[in-house]
Amino acid sequence: MTSTTEPRHHHRRRIIKNTAANAMAQAGSILSTLILLPLLVQSFGVALYGTLALSASVTGYALLLDFGISATLVRLVAERTARKDSEGVGRAVLSAAMLYGMIGVTVAVFLAILGVLAGSIFDVSPGEALLLQRLLWVGAIASLWQWPAMTARDALAGLQRYDLIASVTLATVAADIAGTIYVLASGSGLVTYAVLRVAAQLLGSIVNTVLAVRLLPREVRRATPTLEDARHIGRSGSSIFALQIAGVMSRQQADKLIIGVFVGTAAVALYDLAAKLNSLVSTLMGLTVSAVLPVAAEIHAKGDRGAMTALFYRGTKLIASFMAPITTTLIVVAIPFMTTWLGPGFEQAGVLAQLLLASQLLLPLYQLGDQILIGKNRFSIWVRGGLTLACFNVALSVILVQEYGAVGVTAATLIACLLEFPWYLRVFSREMDIPVRDWLRRTAWPTYPLLVIPVLLGVGAIALGLTDTLPGLAATLAVAALAYWAVLLSVGYSAEERLYVFRLIPFLRPKDA
Repeated sequence: MTSTTEPRHHHRRRIIKNTAANAMAQAGSILSTLILLPLLVQSFGVALYGTLALSASVTGYALLLDFGISATLVRLVAERTARKDSEGVGRAVLSAAMLYGMIGVTVAVFLAILGVLAGSIFDVSPGEALLLQRLLWVGAIASLWQWPAMTARDALAGLQRYDLIASVTLATVAADIAGTIYVLASGSGLVTYAVLRVAAQLLGSIVNTVLAVRLLPREVRRATPTLEDARHIGRSGSSIFALQIAGVMSRQQADKLIIGVFVGTAAVALYDLAAKLNSLVSTLMGLTVSAVLPVAAEIHAKGDRGAMTALFYRGTKLIASFMAPITTTLIVVAIPFMTTWLGPGFEQAGVLAQLLLASQLLLPLYQLGDQILIGKNRFSIWVRGGLTLACFNVALSVILVQEYGAVGVTAATLIACLLEFPWYLRVFSREMDIPVRDWLRRTAWPTYPLLVIPVLLGVGAIALGLTDTLPGLAATLAVAALAYWAVLLSVGYSAEERLYVFRLIPFLRPKDA
């Protein structure tokens, strides 16, 4: 067993480096969305944009159902690399590729059939039904190569080469932006837009594959997929798969499908626009833990329980400190943000955004837990809770959507997330042998009580009219977050914790650190 300080510093540096690489890639995607999405809505109209969002939701629904292969492959590559098992790495990669290929064919058939039936399933006009069919068929064709290509990205993640993944992602975003600009300038339709997006993703996956082949051990080229490894990946990924289904049912994909069935594409468009603000928070939240899984798997492989507990406590407090004020400020300014970003008439999208954002407010306190459970191959302990809450969310959404429309669906999501928090705390605290009271004291106090600071600053900015422009909104978010962080570092962090934070930020790092 190892528990020295040096390896922990090593883990910290790798997590920071890889998280920064992921952040750069996602920043480009977020920026392009903020700039181009209003132009797409204006160009195609709310109803047609809603059709595009509906097709993306259906395709995204399928892409998320990977039977847990992705997270399992990342863990196996990290574990076997740490143990110098090059042949085992090769078997895992090729076995996963075989499974991915089978899923790709299945998904393609499913999307092709759904395209034929789309007009009778969703509340769409004949013209929208035809467009939805073509968009789903584009997704079906893409699935044939998208799924097997995921192997290369997962292998690079297991090798902790997030810098390469980020570079490819940035290039893909650039190609996607170029395609979007071409569609807007030429007046091309949504099918052309979808085809160009697929082409950009294809180029990115080819580059990822070339990089993975070069970086993986030479033994990979001599390895063959085995039934034993395929079964191991299936068994290990089954619990992750169950929770992925729960995640799809509980989050935006299922919400948009329910709205599409009961309300129509215009409501889907409003929900999708509101969800963009929520996706911003989800993306930032995901970035904070994006590089943790392979590190957690490596720590578990070495049996360093102390390092795992320290990773959870310190990481959770940092994530909550970073995300909670951003989420809170966005909740306060969501309505003026939507009307400033998209124009008058989108106030309801702001209300939907507030409900969706509120559902993520407590997530930073246990987001890191998922990565640790996957790294320990113990994610199965949360399957019952996750599936139960997902089914509850869908059932409540179907009930509320008929009376309250899209607002009812988002309210159901918020209620389910509020119920998830105490349940997850109980399950995870038992697995990690940490008292819930100690967990909350070390991570939530005074992190959450101090959120009154961004609330007051956000309300004040609205009253003064500072949120009537996008620069004013950006300034409000920045001032509220910076003021919160300044106070929290002063009263909520010990001297040792402040030094740790400063070491994470290059321009604040002490010279002797």
